[in-house]
This record gives sequence, structure tokens and C-alpha cells, in this order.
Amino acid sequence: MLLAPPAFTLLWCSRILSNVAFNMLGVAVGWQLYALTGSALDLGLVGLAQFAPIVLLTLVVGQVADRYDRRLIAAICQLVQAGAAAVLVEGSAHGWLSSTSIFAIVALIGAARAFENPTTTALVSDIVPRARVSRAMAWLVSATQTARIVGPALGGFLYVIGPSTTYLTAAVLFVASGLSTALIRTGKTARTSEPVVLESVLSGSSSSAVSACCWARCRSTCSPCSSAAAPPRSCPSTFATFSAPDRVGSAFSARHRRSGH
Repeated sequence: MLLAPPAFTLLWCSRILSNVAFNMLGVAVGWQLYALTGSALDLGLVGLAQFAPIVLLTLVVGQVADRYDRRLIAAICQLVQAGAAAVLVEGSAHGWLSSTSIFAIVALIGAARAFENPTTTALVSDIVPRARVSRAMAWLVSATQTARIVGPALGGFLYVIGPSTTYLTAAVLFVASGLSTALIRTGKTARTSEPVVLESVLSGSSSSAVSACCWARCRSTCSPCSSAAAPPRSCPSTFATFSAPDRVGSAFSARHRRSGH
């Protein structure tokens, strides 16, 4: 890390601050919701409210990250989470938080996380030389794992003082994370801000389906591929490339017929 580019150092700090704050919120929200309702079912619904936006937005986040400024997207998501934590502070301090309002706030945080996580991961390739990407990814993973340990412990300790204290600390950490992201300089040319339309969103899922279909057929007919646990970069017998699913179908059929598979 001492020899890392300044932009990556900022990204690493942003990642660990955001994840610590997120894990702090998870602990505090769970305890407060159980104190309000006494229902174990509500604790499960909190997880659903957090996870559902991630699933629903899966096809959209990749398109957004490819078309717009990743640094700006990540910073906005972190500031949105800071705002959500501030609402939790206000609601806890004045006693108007209910299970419904908590579910809504958690869903908003989940939606922000759905955009933030893949965007910050993709941002690595914009600020780190290609030869160092794998090492940079290892540092980001270690930051996430560290935050998963430190965040709940710190959140539980601060919750003893009061839920508002935990939420306020998380909000400050999210703001610091957003500022760190905003200070990153990528040195890349600006992306074309093409609109995200339904056709472009669904194209990724259809390409994945074609690739999966061709991979399944290759495993059933090609001896080298039948013993592989995952699709290789290309078929060792026919040289069909699985990394370009839009071209696999035609190349696969022609080459397999020539090879006698």
C-alpha cells in the first residue's frame, strides 16, 4: 500500500470506510428493530429488504457503470447511504421510527449498495496499471473482510451508548468515504453517456444465455471440455471462444462439424 498510486489509496480508504459503516448499520438496525417489535420474522425481513434491490438491479448496474463516470456513481451511492443513516439518526432521536420506515430505509441502502459495490470494483481498472490489477483486487478484498470484522464490533459497542450514536458514526464514515471517492483522479477519457435502455439491459442476459447453451453443448460432445469444471477461454479442440458469446454459436457449429465431434 505504501507504493500504491494515490488514486488507489483513496479507493482503498473509501472501500473500507463504506464497508465499516454498512456493517455498523446492520448491527444497529437489527437490534433496534427487535427492540421495537420483538419479532424474529422482522429481522429476516430486514435482510430481504436489503437483498431484494441487489437482485432486481443486477442487470441495470453493469450498464450504468459502463456508460457513466464510475467515480461519480460510487460517490453518489455513498452519500445516499450517509443520508439514509442521517434519517435513522433523526428517527431514533425523535422516536418516530417504525418497522415500515426501517424497511424502506434499508431498501434504499440496499439499492445504493447494488450500484456502489460493482462500480468501485470496476474502478480499479481505471486507476491501476493492468499488471497490478490482481494485487489491487486482493487489497480490496482484504479491506472488505476487515470491515466485516471491525464494523459489527464497533457498531455493537456504540449501540450500548445509543442507536443514534451508531447511526451518526456510520453517516460520518459514509461522508468520508464519498469524499475519498470524489478525490480520485482516474486519468481516463470520459465515457459516452448513452442512455440505458431496455434493449441494452437485456442484451447482457441474452448473451450469457447463448454462452451457457454453447458451453453445455460443448461439454456433451467435446472430450477435453467434458472434464472441465468451468468454461475455458476457448475450446481446446475446436478453438471456439467462450469469452465472446455473440460469436460462439456460429463458430461452434462450423468448427465442431469439421472436427467430427
